Amino acid sequence: MYFFRRRYSGAREFNFRWRLPSNGYNRICVSSKDREFSRTVYLRQESSDIFNFEEIFCNNDYNLRRSVRYREIESLYLSLSGSGVPLILDLGANIGLSSLYFCKNWPLAKVVALEPERRNLETLLLNIKGIPSIDAIHAAISSHDGTVRITNPDDDAWGYRTQETAEGGAASIRAMSVDSVIETIDIKDRPLYPFIAKIDIEGFEENLFLKNTDWVRQFPVIAIELHDWMLPGEGSSLNFFKTIANGNWDVVFHGELALCISNDFRAPV
Repeated sequence: MYFFRRRYSGAREFNFRWRLPSNGYNRICVSSKDREFSRTVYLRQESSDIFNFEEIFCNNDYNLRRSVRYREIESLYLSLSGSGVPLILDLGANIGLSSLYFCKNWPLAKVVALEPERRNLETLLLNIKGIPSIDAIHAAISSHDGTVRITNPDDDAWGYRTQETAEGGAASIRAMSVDSVIETIDIKDRPLYPFIAKIDIEGFEENLFLKNTDWVRQFPVIAIELHDWMLPGEGSSLNFFKTIANGNWDVVFHGELALCISNDFRAPV
């Protein structure tokens, strides 16, 4: 990041400045080169957080400017912002770095970050503290309301997997459908317009797209990381592709990310 900046596409968008570690966290000040945005992010020492940071801010994994349809997406965002509040769902938010990235690039949007793992959530809350446009929910996303558990609690912090479980017990975590998440959002006096759904849930997309998928048609942009590479033979992305096949989408792959852009969406009148 500091000695080989030309290797990182994020160096064109951000300045990075190292700060002294504090309370077990490494700290990096991230400031934007193209608009007002400056934030000190907290990364746990001896964790996968630095690799998550590299993906989001150095490699710009969620940079929609590389899409040939970026101007159309930007125009839609401005239109939605003019009459309401664009909604960005960060499903599988980890420590909140993707939420910060969306906040920087789409400052008029409401970002709602879901994270099921408690320790990740604690760092997420630290990273978004004082930003009113980002809400955090301690929950997993699912095709329906219920409970889940973490199946690999000893793995790296960016790779926790969830599995449905019976309600109750110390290990159970609330699971919410997308419709339930949207119902919790309180935007006073302005309509809320679905805009971007970012999904990185370590294979649980098999459950998310199993049923109750009407919400998909409401979002003009879906950015999802698929995990067939991690779960060979399980077909974890099959339900996602079945859902997308029922709509009219452009789908472009950037590494692990599938960027889906609706061809049917129209801005509100």
